[in-house]
Amino acid sequence: MKPKEKILSIINGFDRNNDSTFDRVEEIVEIGEPAVPYLIELLYSNDTYHKWAALYALSRIGHEVDRKKQEEIISHVKNLFDDKNPTIRQTAAGIAVGLGEKEGIPILIEYLKSDDTRLLSKPRRSLSSYSISVLRYYTRQNFGYSIYVPMDEREEAIKKWENWWEKNKDSLVWDPNIREYGGYVIKS
Repeated sequence: MKPKEKILSIINGFDRNNDSTFDRVEEIVEIGEPAVPYLIELLYSNDTYHKWAALYALSRIGHEVDRKKQEEIISHVKNLFDDKNPTIRQTAAGIAVGLGEKEGIPILIEYLKSDDTRLLSKPRRSLSSYSISVLRYYTRQNFGYSIYVPMDEREEAIKKWENWWEKNKDSLVWDPNIREYGGYVIKS
């Protein structure tokens, strides 16, 4: 079966009333780089679940392709930075950040303020949990943020993240060899 046909077969089998049907997205990941053009097409779907599947697969495949293909992926996921669905918007930002596009960082910082549950996350995971994981991994910063304390106790750490971004956004540099950002002087 050709990549596009296989992808369509998988996503057409998704059942919103049965989360386990979404586990088949792993089969899309297994297609690898040949799936990328079709996944990019799905990013423009009106169906949130199709966009979710495309983003999930691109998040896994994106680290295995060359820089030119990564830049193509980034250019398309950035179009979802304004998506109305928080999981779609946040995942697009996370992929962009993880491929070297720092413009996704303020979106991730914004979602540090939300304990809403991410769409189709297994195990169930909050938006804030995903954001801090991505931010910590790619920036090596934390600022005392913890998902295990009430939101009002997180405010100081969130302010530090916001200040860090404002002070360092122009100097952040992506290092593709270690897949993280450097070039910042001010920690918070």
